Amino acid sequence: PLFRSEELRKVLHEMHQSTSSMNQQFRDTEQALEGQIQSLQTDLQRNQKKVNELRDVVGEQENNISSLQRAVQDKEGALSLVQTERDHAMKLLRERTDGQSAEDLVSAPDD
Repeated sequence: PLFRSEELRKVLHEMHQSTSSMNQQFRDTEQALEGQIQSLQTDLQRNQKKVNELRDVVGEQENNISSLQRAVQDKEGALSLVQTERDHAMKLLRERTDGQSAEDLVSAPDD
């Protein structure tokens, strides 16, 4: 016979121990990887929540910027209207005062 039964038993026992050890290492590695996966999934969810919060903030800021731009345009429009009215008033004043400037009229002594 190739192996005596005692040698065969010894070899089979060593192979069983080696296989059991490898199986335990595999289970340990699998558990460690599952833990890492869960941790990464938790991190991913937390990061996705932060991204969504930041998107909300960016959206609010974009709305604020649009509101401010509209307000600036409204103020510019009002300023233009005031300047146009002022220019018209100055023109009328010059026509009524025979070309004297408003500054001349203000500084002129009363008659």
